[in-house]
Amino acid sequence: MSYNESSNMGRDREMKIRMAQEAKAVIEFEEDPHRAALEDNPSEAKVGIKTWIAIFSKALSFGPCVGLAFLTVAAVVVQIATELGGQDQLAWRVGAWSLSTACSFSLAGPLSDVFGRRMLVIGGQVTVVIGSIAAVAAQNIGTLIAAETLIGIGTGFVFVSYAGVPEMLPNKWRSLGLGILESGIAVPW
Repeated sequence: MSYNESSNMGRDREMKIRMAQEAKAVIEFEEDPHRAALEDNPSEAKVGIKTWIAIFSKALSFGPCVGLAFLTVAAVVVQIATELGGQDQLAWRVGAWSLSTACSFSLAGPLSDVFGRRMLVIGGQVTVVIGSIAAVAAQNIGTLIAAETLIGIGTGFVFVSYAGVPEMLPNKWRSLGLGILESGIAVPW
């Protein structure tokens, strides 16, 4: 074996060892998914009052969407059906809200990437207000179902707030922020 051949074999071996070490480093990094979050997290996380006000406002926007449109109506649904007629179609009131919320929620994520979360949440809130006005003015069950569909579309867009709150807060405060956001549904009702 010549000197050049042994030198090449030595370089090949060193390169294989270096590649194995790099691969091991990548594997070790990927085994700890929280490592990047911990490295990005500052030890002193300060959150301003404007951020907390924005989170409370988002929490309050959940109440009418879910609480008024879906949960509180369940207590008086029989009286509504008696007043408006069409008890055989009443199941569509719940179905319209559920289906339209699911469809608009699946579209809301990509749309919020294009237009921004703020615009989508505000648009959803406006849609919920319009749907609520239509529901109050409903003279028959068909109008009520259409109004619930509008409210459901707006609700799906408002749920983009779940993605917005973690973007507004450092890791230390994200769980509290999401808890406040979730309390907007449960606490008022």
